[in-house]
Amino acid sequence: MSRVRLREIRTPVGHLIEYTTAYNMSGPLKFGIVNIGGINLIGSLNSTISPSVGMKVKMINCGISPNGTPFYEFDKYVRRRGKS
Repeated sequence: MSRVRLREIRTPVGHLIEYTTAYNMSGPLKFGIVNIGGINLIGSLNSTISPSVGMKVKMINCGISPNGTPFYEFDKYVRRRGKS
């Protein structure tokens, strides 16, 4: 048996370390490696963004697929300004 530890990440914003596009799907799929709080995750990127290494991204969805594998989805992080 292996041991599992959970770590809470309060703000799911990280940096894109590397990315690529897969063309063997029904449509192009962008995915990359994102570092959030010292943890590297592989996930899909919103198809509307133009990714670049080092850009800030925010986790918008995560879960476990029906076959038991985890998934992560990211979008470009846009810092919202507070009320004036």
